[in-house]
Amino acid sequence: MSGFFWNIRGFNKFNKQQVVKNWIDKYGIEFGALLETRVKAGKSDRIVTSLFKNWSMVSNYEFHRLGRIWVIWSTKVKLRVVFKSAQMITCAIELEDGEEFFCSFIYASNFEEERRELWRDITRGRTLHR
Repeated sequence: MSGFFWNIRGFNKFNKQQVVKNWIDKYGIEFGALLETRVKAGKSDRIVTSLFKNWSMVSNYEFHRLGRIWVIWSTKVKLRVVFKSAQMITCAIELEDGEEFFCSFIYASNFEEERRELWRDITRGRTLHR
C-alpha cells in the first residue's frame, strides 16, 4: 500500500481531476494529499465524492479559503487527524495489515513569518506524539 503528495496547482479542471483519478486507480494508491487545489470549500465535497467513490477527505479550509491541503483516503485505511494548521495536517494512519505511523502533509508558505509559524507547529507536534 502506498501514499502520495501531489502539488496539483489547481484541481477545478476536469482533465486534472481525471489524471489524478486514473493515476490513483492504476497504482492502487490508498491515501495521500493534494496540495494547492485552489478549489473553493463549497465544491470540494462534490469533487471528492465524484472522483473517489467511498473515499474520505479532510482539508484545512478553516485556515485557508482555498484549501491548500486535502488529505484523502480509501476505506482500506484508518486515518485520524492529530493536528491541523494553515500549512500542515498531521495524521495517524493505520493500514490494512495493522501497520500504523504518523504522517505530516505540508504545504509551506513562501513568506518568512508564515514559515516560522510552520516551524512552531512542527516542533509543537513533537510533543503531541509523546
